[in-house]
Amino acid sequence: MSAFKLLAVVVTILSVAKFNRGQDLVDQLETLWKIPLTKCCVSDSEFYSLGFDSCSTNEDTPSMWPPPVYSIKTNQSAISSSVRFSLSYNMSTCMPGYDSKSARNFRLYTDGTVQVGDARLKPGEFCLNQIASGEPPTDDSEFAIRYCIPDPCNQTNCVHKCCPMGMALNITTQLCQSYNEPFDLVFHNVSGQVISPDPRSYIIRDGDAPQCPYGMFPLMPEMNPEDMFYILPDGQLYLPSYPENDRYSKDYCIDDFFSEEGHIIRQALMCFPPQPEESADNQLVLKVFPYFLFVSSLFLIATFVVYAMIPEIRNIHGVTIMCHVASLAVMYIGLCVIQLGSEMPDGACVGLAVIVHFTFLSTFTWLNVMSFDIWWTFSDLRPRNSRHGRQHLGRRIIFYSIYAWGVPFIIVLVGQILDHVKNLPQHIVTPGFGEVKCWFFEKEAFLIYLYGPIAILILSNIVFFVMTAILLYRASVDAAFAVNSAHAKQK
Repeated sequence: MSAFKLLAVVVTILSVAKFNRGQDLVDQLETLWKIPLTKCCVSDSEFYSLGFDSCSTNEDTPSMWPPPVYSIKTNQSAISSSVRFSLSYNMSTCMPGYDSKSARNFRLYTDGTVQVGDARLKPGEFCLNQIASGEPPTDDSEFAIRYCIPDPCNQTNCVHKCCPMGMALNITTQLCQSYNEPFDLVFHNVSGQVISPDPRSYIIRDGDAPQCPYGMFPLMPEMNPEDMFYILPDGQLYLPSYPENDRYSKDYCIDDFFSEEGHIIRQALMCFPPQPEESADNQLVLKVFPYFLFVSSLFLIATFVVYAMIPEIRNIHGVTIMCHVASLAVMYIGLCVIQLGSEMPDGACVGLAVIVHFTFLSTFTWLNVMSFDIWWTFSDLRPRNSRHGRQHLGRRIIFYSIYAWGVPFIIVLVGQILDHVKNLPQHIVTPGFGEVKCWFFEKEAFLIYLYGPIAILILSNIVFFVMTAILLYRASVDAAFAVNSAHAKQK
């Protein structure tokens, strides 16, 4: 009897092993051919950004491949080492009346189909990609599919949520991350009163950040009261503090945002309004202007070289001219690169803007030095011996340099410190280099960090000009009086 039981156990073990080997064989046979799969992003170094429907690079996200694959026959996970793909790359635009949707909860099968919810998508009806979430990798949660669905906002009112449900937006990384708290909506009317519309009269369109051709900006009512917004029952975003024609918008999304301190705050993203189109003549000028800047810089460099090679004209006035044209040449070259370089890395963009800002101000400070030096020369015409004159010129050029390089340096330094300080009060204006373009963007920043100092310098130059003109007039009167006195004595 014991031998019979032992034999039964052995037969059972062999049957299970045979079944497992057969199951492995089934999986291997299923994946002998390549699984057709479309990736959303063309480059292996790019990741799909949930909610924003775009691809971007992210150095903090480790690359993971392949995605989990399941057997079409057994619905069990296939052996990853035997999985092979026939890859294509495409993130096609949805047809009119349709909108894109992304999902992380899906199953990819060995025949190239995907099960998402109750829908089975065929190869070519979706694309799959690793997502950039800024979170530790957790197997299939690192992948998402993108597909097109009939736009529900054509049938009912829509409230646009930036990230998919169960996620919130990280302000620092600009990525959607897991957040399990419910997304509760509070509706208001235009008077700011809380109302409760029929839940059947609207839907929350999640993962639907707006596509903004002119860029987007955040609404932060906790920092700027003018950014206070309400969600109306018809799904529009209402801004009571904005001009009357700009108070309503459908180009927005709202969400819970992870702040840099780790707090959760409710904010919104809005599209910048369309920019007025430049006329054909202005477009031609904008295209040609950078090249004229470059040609002008060549002549400025030539002027610098001439003054550097001829000692006779390399006096204090010549040195100030050399510094002035050097600043002007670097500024022209920098502006030329900024206008011609439509895309450049953030670091290069900010660095170039800082250089142009510094040389722009230096151009006017050295012009101010020249105005002062001319006035000083005419106001102090006493003769000096050559040794005393050289020492005096040496001290003067040192003082001039401290002023002409130091003032722009301080202005640029203060601007960059404020640009990199976090959580500044809203009323403090920063240069904002690299936020929208490689230069100033807001009018207040132009005024405080560039046009304001330049206006003061120009006003100072006018004062020195008037003072110099008065000195020359007095000198001419004195000379005429001396000549008339000499003639009178001769008579």
